[in-house]
Amino acid sequence: MNCAICMTTSSTPYHCCTNDKHCLCESCCINIISSIINNGKIALLLSNKIPCYICNEKFQYNDLPQNLQSDLNNILLTIPKTSKQPQSIQEFNYYYNEFNQLRHCITNKKFIFLTQRHYELLGKAIEIYIQTLIKSNPWNYEEIWLPINDNNQNQEKVNIFISNDFRTNTNGCLILIQGCGVVRAGQWSRSCCINESLDIGAMFSYMSKAKEHNLSVIILNPNQTSYIDEEEDILENRNEDLLPFYLSSKPLPHSSSKPIPNLSTSYEHILYAYDNIISEFSPARKLYIVAHSAGGDNLMHLLRQREDLILSRLAKIAFIDSIHSISVSDTDEIKDFLKLNAIHFIASDKPMGEVIQLSKSPICREASAGHTKHEYTSGSCINGVFDFFF
Repeated sequence: MNCAICMTTSSTPYHCCTNDKHCLCESCCINIISSIINNGKIALLLSNKIPCYICNEKFQYNDLPQNLQSDLNNILLTIPKTSKQPQSIQEFNYYYNEFNQLRHCITNKKFIFLTQRHYELLGKAIEIYIQTLIKSNPWNYEEIWLPINDNNQNQEKVNIFISNDFRTNTNGCLILIQGCGVVRAGQWSRSCCINESLDIGAMFSYMSKAKEHNLSVIILNPNQTSYIDEEEDILENRNEDLLPFYLSSKPLPHSSSKPIPNLSTSYEHILYAYDNIISEFSPARKLYIVAHSAGGDNLMHLLRQREDLILSRLAKIAFIDSIHSISVSDTDEIKDFLKLNAIHFIASDKPMGEVIQLSKSPICREASAGHTKHEYTSGSCINGVFDFFF
């Protein structure tokens, strides 16, 4: 029987749809499935919503070559079986290998995108995984819930992390501020944590470098400015089939959120953390700050609001592909400090650290981050950051 696409005679024809009049050879089956996966349409295939390339009947995957069928079954295993709010990456049948790369528990293959809601829920599980590592050996960071000294439950607060020498290290303190969006404490980029490695997407490399240079560390969390009442659980319905839930192209249903008292904006967060944690508990003589993306804007707000308190301790600043600017009201002291003691690593195809100037009127020196993609810049320029600091 001839393959309906390449017309070669196939000794083992495979029916790809409900129309029995045509079939495909194994090579064409492999090409079609690879194209579906690469174009992010695997969920449509698994939901029987992709039309046959030849007759527009529903494309079926139950009569594919055994190796392809096995691959698809393994992809199906990345859909959690018991919950719409999974708490661990193991529920997705993923793990992080010795190179800190996310891999399938059975096939050791890279992450395959199914749907946006599957991606978002996996991202939440990775957030939990990263923060669990931060609190565990060898890091043993302390988790602090803000605002402090009130009677609210933790779900009504925001967590930050400090190294175990934060209260005693007099040498220096590294302050890490991520950008805006879905990233939480411990992450620079969710997509890099999923598609690349924790070395690029998470903050562990910076934590390690800080330890090498005898710096304590504080990891801020300016994006978490609201909380969801745990009593309002609109996701869980344990009698519902989870397969169509995870394969759905619809956005996740979101519960109504409430602002965290005194920390309802990223500006409030940065000031509260400085006033109540850094100023109160860190004896470090020098402060070093890394601010990625919108973290640069939060940092500039801190400098403007606490100039008299922070400039005397502030040693160096590294902006990374950052959103920041000088305003007409900024003092000469802030401007002079930035010119002398700050650097901006910018997404670029130039080698990491090479001096560039993309801004018309840069507020500080500018250098290549060593990568063209914004989300990769923090992980790519870490050596340049610490070379500048020390």
